[in-house]
Amino acid sequence: MAEFGSFAALGDSFTEGVGDPGANGIRCRGWADRFAEHLARNQPEFRYANLAIRGKRAGEVLEEQVPAAIALAPDLVSLAAGGNDLLRPRTDPDALATTFDAAVAKLTAAGCTVLAFTGFDPMAFPLLRLIRGKAAVFSMHVRAIANHHNCLLADLWAMRMLTDRRLWSPDRLHLAPEGHRRVALLACEAAGVKVNEDWRAPLTAIPAIPGPLGGAATWLAARWDDIEWVTEYFAPYLSRRLHGVSAGDGMTAKRAELTSVDQGYLSAVIPGPAMAAPAVAEPALAEPPLVEPAVVEPPVVEPPLVEPPVEAAVAEAAVAEPAAAEPAHVLCSRHGLGSVCRSRGADRAASRRRVRERR
Repeated sequence: MAEFGSFAALGDSFTEGVGDPGANGIRCRGWADRFAEHLARNQPEFRYANLAIRGKRAGEVLEEQVPAAIALAPDLVSLAAGGNDLLRPRTDPDALATTFDAAVAKLTAAGCTVLAFTGFDPMAFPLLRLIRGKAAVFSMHVRAIANHHNCLLADLWAMRMLTDRRLWSPDRLHLAPEGHRRVALLACEAAGVKVNEDWRAPLTAIPAIPGPLGGAATWLAARWDDIEWVTEYFAPYLSRRLHGVSAGDGMTAKRAELTSVDQGYLSAVIPGPAMAAPAVAEPALAEPPLVEPAVVEPPVVEPPLVEPPVEAAVAEAAVAEPAAAEPAHVLCSRHGLGSVCRSRGADRAASRRRVRERR
């Protein structure tokens, strides 16, 4: 097992750890922090520095970070740079490789062991495929540079599983936590550090949508993701480019000095969606059974039935509509008013006789 007493990481957002959020006040973790944790196991005196800053180009890494790393005199230095250069349309991958070679030459001349990183294969995302040719040429140069200077090599282009979108953040430029974890394992392999995990472990298979419309649904979902990416990530990036603004402007390195590695510090992370932390079942607390109080309903007391007075019954009969009126003898017998009704009937009969006599 290779042992390095100190390690310094140089580069841009990839090495800074963007896409792998930290906890307890750590702005991000990333593959370098994870790799340092592996290196620090069984080495109490191990020290680690991370000089990478998001948005930095290869020339800036050569001018700013390489001299700072040489001053720290670490045993191992990782160099991953050039990704931000490749995103620019006029970048020449051959000229970019010359800058990378100059950085490696200075580091090796200072007595540092260099761990060089090739570029990714951007074939997973439609727009980024436009730089695939330049990325391939640059990666070819990095392999030759590593061989020439006797460097360790982490070949990201050969990690075919990085073409799986689940290992990337929604911005499609930075790895998700699970992607950073696997790159750290690749770095361990390149540096000869023994680990119990394998970056080649397959991801969980995605079940296909059944039916004849399954392929169409998958295609539509992917196109909708493309639209969201353009509006949420690519447009702001393009705006920064047009205004000459970098994501790392005003930022400083998160670990500018070689300091000891706190295992708890590096382990306090938020799990990503591709590799969520397993749920820990907590013992159930015994609670007393919940007894609902009995609801006692008050007895229903019906009001006493009161017979209406005679005057009210007569008034009710008087206001009844003619079409619904019942015969007098029926109405009177219902209300027990037989004598009253007979008297009024006799009076009406006498009144009709007087009218006939006048005629």
